[in-house]
Amino acid sequence: MSVLTVNRWVGGKQRPTLTPQKTLQICHALDWTLEELAAAFPDDSETENA
Repeated sequence: MSVLTVNRWVGGKQRPTLTPQKTLQICHALDWTLEELAAAFPDDSETENA
């Protein structure tokens, strides 16, 4: 997953309060990778921008 994809996901309309730093803190707290977190919260912005 690229940084651009992470930033777009974090900045999604449904989760506007998540910042990249907070996302990394959540990943660390849950012992998840960014890929696992993204899989848990599917990114629907990809279809909007297609």
